[in-house]
Amino acid sequence: MSLLSLSASSAPASSVASQVPEVDKLNQQVNQLYKAGKYSEAIPIATRLVELREKALGPDHPKTATSLNNLAAL
Repeated sequence: MSLLSLSASSAPASSVASQVPEVDKLNQQVNQLYKAGKYSEAIPIATRLVELREKALGPDHPKTATSLNNLAAL
């Protein structure tokens, strides 16, 4: 299972674009923690990922939906 995630905030689009490396890093962390069975540690990171994806891509984007699904799985 691949994990992603984030929730909406009000940062300008330019600052969202600068967070792309952060989003990738967070996604990797969530995946590693999930695979290690460290769900309680992964939840706050997955939540942040959903926030960033919603901000950058919108609530209806497939990557945002995947992140929300992954958060729900945790």
